[in-house]
Amino acid sequence: MIGNKTTIQAICIRKNMKSCTSATIKAVIEFYVVAGCRRVKFVPPVAGKRLEGHMFLNLSVGIYTPCEHRCVMEKDCVSVNIGPTINNKVVCELSDSDAIKHPGDLKQRNGWTYRGTEVRKI
Repeated sequence: MIGNKTTIQAICIRKNMKSCTSATIKAVIEFYVVAGCRRVKFVPPVAGKRLEGHMFLNLSVGIYTPCEHRCVMEKDCVSVNIGPTINNKVVCELSDSDAIKHPGDLKQRNGWTYRGTEVRKI
């Protein structure tokens, strides 16, 4: 079952992103998604931080394509680094580790946001 916050975010993305205020997006700071055989819960974002040394995929995605969605699609993804917006694109780094396993690798980086997950096999 997908949580209510996910439903709100999905509707917001599908219908009309311009109607999504920053308050709406901030309200959706965690959501559940069932992907394959795992449940992924994103924890609140950490602004100004970036997990270094564990990236396995670097993407440039449109500003309306959440990096978190790409993470859910990749079975090895445990966290994401969301980079600054340049020309309506966002740098999206998928990592196979997180700040809990490697707290020393979470570095201060202006313009970046780190987002970890709690992954459960189902």
